Amino acid sequence: MASHEGAGLLVGMPHGRRALAASHHFASLHSSGLDSYAQPDTVQDFRRYLNKLRSLQPSDSESFRTEINLLLDQLISQEYTQGGIGEEEVCALLVQACRLVQLSQEHLLTKVCQLVHYLLNRLQVIVDENNLDFLLGFSISALKQCSSWTHVDILHAVAALVYANRHKCQKYLPDLLGSSGILVQLSDPVTSDPELLRAAIHCMANLCVCMPGEPYLEEPYRITCFKIFLAVLQATRFNIVDEISICTLFQNALKGIQSILNGCKMILAETDQLGSLLAVLKCLANLVSNAPYHRLKAGLLTRVWNHIKPYIRNKDVNVRVSSLTLLGAIVSAQTPLPEVQVLLQQPVVALLPNAGPATITRLSDPEWWRKEAAQEQEGRVSLHSDQLQSESCWLIRLCISLVVNPREDSCSDSDVSSTSVLQYEPSPVRLEALQVLARLVKGYFNMAQSYLMELGEVACKCIQEADGSIQLHGAKLLEELGTGIVQQQKPDSLVPVSQRVTVCQATAFWNMILSGPLPGALQNEQHPTLQTSACDALSSVLPEAFTCLPVSRDYENATFLWCSRSYTATTHWWL
Repeated sequence: MASHEGAGLLVGMPHGRRALAASHHFASLHSSGLDSYAQPDTVQDFRRYLNKLRSLQPSDSESFRTEINLLLDQLISQEYTQGGIGEEEVCALLVQACRLVQLSQEHLLTKVCQLVHYLLNRLQVIVDENNLDFLLGFSISALKQCSSWTHVDILHAVAALVYANRHKCQKYLPDLLGSSGILVQLSDPVTSDPELLRAAIHCMANLCVCMPGEPYLEEPYRITCFKIFLAVLQATRFNIVDEISICTLFQNALKGIQSILNGCKMILAETDQLGSLLAVLKCLANLVSNAPYHRLKAGLLTRVWNHIKPYIRNKDVNVRVSSLTLLGAIVSAQTPLPEVQVLLQQPVVALLPNAGPATITRLSDPEWWRKEAAQEQEGRVSLHSDQLQSESCWLIRLCISLVVNPREDSCSDSDVSSTSVLQYEPSPVRLEALQVLARLVKGYFNMAQSYLMELGEVACKCIQEADGSIQLHGAKLLEELGTGIVQQQKPDSLVPVSQRVTVCQATAFWNMILSGPLPGALQNEQHPTLQTSACDALSSVLPEAFTCLPVSRDYENATFLWCSRSYTATTHWWL
C-alpha cells in the first residue's frame, strides 16, 4: 500500500526527475524498509537526531560543541505536528540533550531550553514524573548557577514543564515559590527585568493551574502567587515598550488569579476574600486601560462587559465603586471603539426594587454586537445616525440615577412620613459615577448629546452641593460637555452638520448653566480649586453661543478679569 502511494507521488514530474526520484524511492525502500518509509520525514528525522544524541558523550571539545549545536538547531527548526512521535521519545530526547550539555556551556544550554519549550508546546507532551524530576532539577540548577542572560529561556522551559504537572513537582515548589524562591525574586514589577518578569509570571501562572481531580496549590504558595499577581496587575508603570508583551504579562497574571480562585473554590462573601476580588476588579480596570485594542481580536471588551454586569448592583459599596471604575476604563479605552458604541446601546433593564439602581439583561445572542458593527461598517448604521442618537445609553441613565436620585431603600415602611430624609448613594459611588459620565461625554459625545440639558442639570446640582469633591466633578462634567460641543463645530469634525449640537441649543444650554450655580462658583474665593474648575468649564463655551448669551456686561467683565489671571491664553477670545 505504501509503495503504491509513494509511486503515486511521482506522477506529474518531468521524465528525467521522475526517473531520478524513482531510483531514490526504491533505494529508500530497500535500505530502510517499508515501515520506515511510511513514516513522515519529520518523524524519521526526529528519530535520527535522537539516535545521534544517544551516540554522543558529554565533552567540552570544539568538535562536540559544533556537532550538538547543529543537532539542536535542526531539532528546533523542524515543523512537528502531533502524531507519529511518541511522548516517551520526546522525553528521552530532552533528557539526553540535558545530560550532554554542561551548565558552563551556556549558549548550548539556552538552545536546550528552547528545545524543551518548543517540543512540549508544539507536540502537547505531558512529561512523566521521573523525566520531569530530572528536567526540572536540571532547569532549577541552571537558574541558580548560570548567568542572568540565560534565565528567560530557562524560565520558558520551566513554564512548559510545570504546566498541568504541578502535582508531580512538589519537591521543587520551595525552590520556586518559597519566601526566597527563584520565581518570587524575579516577580517584582518594580525592580525585575521586564522579560524576566514576564517569563516568571508565566511560570507562576502555569504552576497554579489545577487539573480536575488534583489537589490545588498549598495555601502558603497560593497566597504568595496571589499577592504577586495582584501586584503586577496593579502596577502603573512597566519598562516594557511592546504593547503585546504588556498584555501577555497581564493575561498570565489574570490566568493565575483565575486558577487560584477556581482551584481553591474561594468563598467570595468572606470579608478578607472580598478585599482580594475588589482588587481583581481594579486590576481589570488597569488591564482595560492599557490594552492595545487596535492590535487585538475584537470582542475582548464584550466579555469583560458581560462579567462585570452582576457587580453593578452588588450590596457592597466598594464592589459597586470598582465596577464603575472598570466601566469607566472601558468607555475611555482608545475611544471611540465601535464595539463599545454598540455595548452602550444594549437594551436596558428596568429599575428593579431591592436590586440596586439598575441591572442589565443578558442578550440571548452573544455575537449581537458583531452584527451591529458589521452593519455600521457597511454604511447601514452610522456612528452619527438618527437611529443611534434616538436610542438611549443605559450607562448614562444609570450614572445619572446614581448621582442625583435617592436610593430605593432610603427609607423603610415605618419611616414613611413628611419628615423622612432622603438618602443618596454613598459619596464614593456618586463620585465614580460622575467620572464615568465625564469619560462617556469625552469619548462618545455623539451619544451623550441627546442628554445635554439633563447632564447640564446634573452638573449644576453637583456644583451646588456642600461636598467639595462632588462640586469639582460636577464642574469637570460641565467642562467636558462644553468641549464636546466645541469639538463638533471644528472644521475638521467628522460629525455631519445635521447631527451637531446647534448654536441655538448650545446657547440654551449655557444660558441654563449661567443662570445656575456656576457664577457663584467662579466668585467663591474660599474654594480656589472650585474657582479654577469653574473657569475651565466656562472657557469651553462655544464662541458663537457666548455672543448670544443674555448676560450682563458687569458679569462678563468680572468673569474675564478673574479668569485672565491664570487663563489669559484660553480666554483671550472673550474680548
